[in-house]
Amino acid sequence: MNEYHFLDENTDLTKSELIQKYNNLIEDIWLLQQTVKELDDNYELMLDAYEGVADKLYG
Repeated sequence: MNEYHFLDENTDLTKSELIQKYNNLIEDIWLLQQTVKELDDNYELMLDAYEGVADKLYG
């Protein structure tokens, strides 16, 4: 998380640099949310497949 040190109150960044860093942070959060959603979707697919195989094997 060191790349987000700009969130400290004591920063030497200009206003436009802060805005750019903030926009990058928002983009990172969005990408993280998409990754988590994709992983969750993949987990659900694997769980469904596992349950389907278990039902066929064990009744």
